[in-house]
Formats: sequence, structure tokens, C-alpha cells
Amino acid sequence: MAKIYIGFTVDDGYVKYLAVTIASILCNANKRDELNFYVLNDGSISVENKSKINDLKKIKDFNIEWITVDTKLFENQGTNLREDITIATNYRFSLASLLPDIDKLIFLDADLILNADIANLWSIDVENYYMACSPVFEGVLDAYQQKLDIPLNYRYCNTGVMLCNLKKWREDNIEPFFFTNAKKYRDVCEFLDQDILNTVLYSKILYLDYKFNFIPDEELWYPEIYSKNLDKIPKNPEIIHWAGPRKPWNNMSVKYFETYRKYAKRTKYFKSVYCNLDKQQKKIFWQNIFSVKNEFSNNKKRKVISILGLKLKIRRKTKLEKILERKFDPNFSIEDRRYIIERQFEQAVGYKPDLDNPKTFNEKIQWLKLYNNDPILSKCGDKYLVREFIQENIGEEYLIPLLGVWDKPDDIDFDKLPNQFVLKVNWGSGQNIIVTDKSKLNIEETKAKLNNWLRPESNHYFYSFEPSYKNINPKIICEKYIKSDNDNLTCYKIFNFNSKPYMFQVVFDDKTDYETINYYDLNWNKLDLKQNFPNNDIVLSKPQNFDLMLELAEKLAKNFPTFVRTDFFELGDKIYFSELTFFSDNGMAKFSPEEWDYKLGEMLDLSEIKTNKK
Repeated sequence: MAKIYIGFTVDDGYVKYLAVTIASILCNANKRDELNFYVLNDGSISVENKSKINDLKKIKDFNIEWITVDTKLFENQGTNLREDITIATNYRFSLASLLPDIDKLIFLDADLILNADIANLWSIDVENYYMACSPVFEGVLDAYQQKLDIPLNYRYCNTGVMLCNLKKWREDNIEPFFFTNAKKYRDVCEFLDQDILNTVLYSKILYLDYKFNFIPDEELWYPEIYSKNLDKIPKNPEIIHWAGPRKPWNNMSVKYFETYRKYAKRTKYFKSVYCNLDKQQKKIFWQNIFSVKNEFSNNKKRKVISILGLKLKIRRKTKLEKILERKFDPNFSIEDRRYIIERQFEQAVGYKPDLDNPKTFNEKIQWLKLYNNDPILSKCGDKYLVREFIQENIGEEYLIPLLGVWDKPDDIDFDKLPNQFVLKVNWGSGQNIIVTDKSKLNIEETKAKLNNWLRPESNHYFYSFEPSYKNINPKIICEKYIKSDNDNLTCYKIFNFNSKPYMFQVVFDDKTDYETINYYDLNWNKLDLKQNFPNNDIVLSKPQNFDLMLELAEKLAKNFPTFVRTDFFELGDKIYFSELTFFSDNGMAKFSPEEWDYKLGEMLDLSEIKTNKK
């Protein structure tokens, strides 16, 4: 007898479709196997719906746990990828911590059915992988996955069916990376949490046969690519997944409609799951005469008006869509940049920015992105050239030792590098490869990642429009790997206004928890302030080199009379420079309480730049 663990994330409105999925599993399962279901939810599941799910035990006995998730945990991460999508989509990021006693788990969406014994999937060995799932057809999302920094020698996967190695998730502490990447790629993501799972796990995914995640509508979405992969299309799929907008409960024309209906009949939701067939047939009849519907082409939705099969009008692309298609042009106009920034800002921060009369800190950072084009920003935003600036202003002894600099990955002689080091590109944000054991480094994978980061469109400027990244000549640099005694490297980030230090932002790199951030004034009093990440409750001692750190910050800040954030690491009695930031958190991190947004906004004086701009 096998014990099989299966997870879902649903809200109360989707329980009826979950019931069909569970019914299909029970109908096909080996009678001797023990099935254990875990339903992650926001606490909204009604007693009536739980009772109807339990009624399925008449098919085969099973265990089920309804796990209420604290949504604040996810809201505090600031990773809501779209306002119209519930935060529950991110529950999958925390499967390993929400289910601490489960080492292996099948995760399933609730818009699919099992048409074979689920033990066939469960029996697959994923010991050396983060998960097993089915990739999309080669060529379907190549350009898109490059935007997500996924090398093309890996395949983007549909994560509606995942066989997860949660034990390895915990051992490698990958959960914080989901939240970090959700913030990093929030303006790129089209497929939401699926994108983030792919960006973190792609290097250790076991690719499954398409029979374990057959998506019927792919034939409509990508007809040319589909026709080239007919040999891969399963004749008897074990899992049928209606991943698009056409579902077997709202469209009779979908493939395997009758198969879904068969399992729906085994539930107490049959009438509510299915539209009345007569009404649906009438609807289809009139749709054949006249319809206004969405069609998908190249992963983009268009409205199409059809009369007797003749398409009369296709909705034009929105202004934002047209502008975004041109955003990689280095001569992108300031008006277009402003248009994008205003919409990104409102989605991320929650209010419309007034860029003509900015008052808050976040608004003023956006204004600076548009109008502060001082050439020194590019020099100091360049992770290689800034070293010269630091040497001239505070001294070479504060620089992390440089091990090499190259124009392309093939120039790197890995044999000459030490066992531990850090690779990064000089124009990126978060594009770092930390190597703690060179013998375990996949060099070809590393080169592919670096090549991807060196592409012109990978320049962080095109995602944030921070001018400090714009005119950088891309290079790869290698620095010495530095660490503290406990392997947790704390970063001290000093906010400087009018060339004077004002407060500390302290980032805890805690390998056993989420990233946490505290704020302190210059007397080392902890401030009641949060931005996206939660505070840490530990009592943190003042840095050993506190006064020297402030002295160095002031020396650097004198070159930037408006605002600069000076970041340092402290290891024992040694201080290392980390980076200079002129647009802290891209100016799109929510303040809590909100008054801090206005308080710091009052500190940020734009008058000098406004004078120079005239």
C-alpha cells in the first residue's frame, strides 16, 4: 500500500470544480493506496462544501485536511502580481513550510481530471530534482522565458501538475527566492506564480511525458507548433488539464467534455457545475451567428466580433501594450517612460503618482528617474566602474577584492578561480551567482545564464528606467566570496538626504527564514516602519563600526546633494562597500505606516535638479 499526498489551493467558489478533480482521482485509484488531500485556502470554505467533498468517500475512502493560510504572510511580501488575481495564487511558494511533515507531494490545479491511477505519477523518482512537470512545446515561449532569465537549454513548464520534492525545497531553502523573484519579475509576468516557480526551479526540473499534463486547447493556441509535435501528443492522456479560459463546465466544444461530465456526475455539484445543456446548445447556436469573444494569439488576448463566421473587427492594442513593445529602444521618449512608470507605480504602491507636483518619497524617486540624468549616476551604477569612485572617495580598503572582469563568459578561466566566489553582471539588479563550492558548479549552465544577462534587453534600465543603468557597457565581474561567522550576511543601507545620513535600512539575510528588514534612526532606535518585507524581532546591536560607517556614508553622499543610499557589509572589524543606490527599491515599495512616505518625501529636496533642468 502506498501513501500518496496531494495538494490543492482553492477558495470557496472553486470547491465544486475541486470535487470533480478529486472524484476523478478516487475513481481511478488503486483501492489499497492511501490518499491524503491537503487543501490550502483562505479560510472561506463553507461547512456545506466540506461536507459535500467528504461525501466523495462513497467512491473510495481518503483523508483530507483543510489548511487555512494566513494571507498576511504573503501580502507582507509585496508580491501581488496582479490586482485582479487573488493572493492565494502564491500559496504554492510556501508548500514546503505550510506542509512541514510532507517530503513528496503531487500538486494539482482544480481545472483538471485524472483519467488513470494517480500512483503512476506518484511512483516517479524526484530525489535529485525540485519537481517533475511537463514542459511546453519547444518554441512556444522561448522569447518569453528569456525575459525571465531562463536559459533556452531549459524548458518552461506548466505547473498545474507538479510532483514536488518538498524535502529538497527545505534543504536548499528555496522559499525566499520565490518571493524575491516575484518582486523582481512582477512587471514581466504573464503567467503569474507559474512564472516564478519556473525562474527558481528551472535548473532542477525532471521533465514529464505530456500524458501527465495534456492541455487540449494548445492545438488552438499554437497550431503550427502543435502540428510539429503530433508524435508527443498522448492518445490516452492520464491527466487532462483545461488550462485556458475554455473549461468543460462552460463550453461543450472542448475536447474530453464527456469525460469531465462523467466524473462530475459522481459529485453533489453536477447541476451547479454544468450549465443546462439546452441553454448551452442555444448559446452555441447564437454564437455561430454572432459573437464577441476573446481569442489568444502569441499569448495575447484580443476581442473578436464575428458574424456568420466572418471576423469583422479585432480590438486594437491598448496604448500601454504598444508602448511596452517599444520599451527596449534606448531612445524611448520621456513621455512614454512616464506613461509606463505611472501605471507600474499605481499597481505596486496603491495610489496614482503626481509627477508634476511630487510630495511623497516614492513619487520623488519616480521624478528623479525621469529628470536626473547626471552622468555620474551611470558610473556609480556600474558595479565595475563604481570601484574607481569608491577608491577615490573613501579608499580601496573598503572594496570587496576583485578576482576578474570579462566581456563574455567564454573568457572566464574557471580553473584559475578559487573554490568560492561571486559572479555578477555590472548592469543588473539581483543578477548574482554565488559559488560556495566550485566542484558543484555547472559551468555551461553558468555561462548560459551570464550570456542571457548580457543581452541588451537584460539591462535593468528597461525594467525600471533608472538612469544609473542606462549607459553601462556590460561586463562580467568576479568578486571574493565574503561571509560572516554564521553565514548570514547583514547589509546596512544608509539613507542620505542633502548629503547627510538620516536613517538605516538593515537587511537580514537569514537562511532559515524569509528576508526581513528593520529600520533604525542614527541613535540606533528601531523605527516603526515597514516596506514590503516584515520586520525582524531580534534585538540587533549597533554595528561595531557604526561611527565609521556614518563617516564613510557622508563622504560618499557629499557627491549627491539630493538623495543616495550607501550600502555596506560589516564582517567583524572590517567594513565592505556594497553599492550606491539612487532610486531605493525602484521607488515602488509601500510604506507602512503611509506617513513615512510623506515624511521622507519632505526630506528629499528636488530644487537643485529642478534648477538645473530649466
